Amino acid sequence: MGQLEIITQDKMQEILDFSYNQAINGVSQFNSAQELAQEYLNKDGTLEEQINSLIKAQNIKAATSGFITSLGGIVTLPANITSIFMIQMRMIATIAYMCGADIKDEFYLSVVLDRKLEMPLIMASTEGGMNIEDVAANTPEKIVKVPVDPSIGFQGFHGRELAFGLGITDKAEQKNIITFAQKLFKVYTEMLER
Repeated sequence: MGQLEIITQDKMQEILDFSYNQAINGVSQFNSAQELAQEYLNKDGTLEEQINSLIKAQNIKAATSGFITSLGGIVTLPANITSIFMIQMRMIATIAYMCGADIKDEFYLSVVLDRKLEMPLIMASTEGGMNIEDVAANTPEKIVKVPVDPSIGFQGFHGRELAFGLGITDKAEQKNIITFAQKLFKVYTEMLER
């Protein structure tokens, strides 16, 4: 058995950056996220059915990748992590592209539980992407935070607050970010219900 490699925070960031780049642009046997999206968009069914089909296939691929690379023992752990991150990141980027997002224009959007407010918080930044921790540490004012009361759920005013906070003035782009944030919030709440 080989020597156990300690994965530092810098090494993990390197793995994430590599995986993100490969997920967006593609690599050898993997199409880019945009190419994969076109493949699924050309299939029959609604957008939701196409996305569900993609998720099922990519989760199987990630599970298979994890099984195959773990046959080699603990030494293959970094390769295993990298391949699974890449598959999952590509899936997320593909879904974003299928929903109309420009995946080459990197920004950060998430929904987290704000323990202090005791409610979900949508956080977004046009500066962050993969390095949102740097933005939070150095320029926290560039992160837009929109709390969402779970008793009313995501509403249009939440989306407008988000779009205006990000400085998005183009009406079509505003509509895209609002729709994307609304869908992300829906996924967040559905995951909590499981």
